[in-house]
Amino acid sequence: MFDKVLTKIEKAVLITAFSIITLLVFANVISRYVLHASLSFSTELVTNLAVLMIMVGASLGIKYNTHPGFTVLRDNSKGLLHKVVVTLIVIVMLVFLAFLMWYGYETAMKQFASGRTTPALGMSQGLFTMAIPIGAALASIRSLQQLVLVWQGRDLDEEPDYREEA
Repeated sequence: MFDKVLTKIEKAVLITAFSIITLLVFANVISRYVLHASLSFSTELVTNLAVLMIMVGASLGIKYNTHPGFTVLRDNSKGLLHKVVVTLIVIVMLVFLAFLMWYGYETAMKQFASGRTTPALGMSQGLFTMAIPIGAALASIRSLQQLVLVWQGRDLDEEPDYREEA
């Protein structure tokens, strides 16, 4: 149940962010050709939404085991060795993700405290920076889920049916 709800939230965030980016870029192109002026806030918003998409997309990539990586050892190991290799990979990922969560959160809090705002929108930069620790937290959850699946003996290389979770 938790997995399905989390997946729906992640997909909704990705669809919404991608839709906004598409509309903003299209509106900016039209604005440049018709009004000969750019929408000043569009680049700022598109860049920050892209960061959010990358972080949430990485989480879904982990869930579906589609994230890029050097997998020779993992793919060629069997049984207990396979479980140990995946465990080591997840530990390294969790250390990296903990680093992203810690420093991303710390950076966002400093931005909130200093009152730093984005140039065009005047919004708190910390609000956008929070995409990094939130995405890292989601990816950590997904990494732990993959670890549990491996220790349960489920094959991560099975092609997921994306339609079941829509």
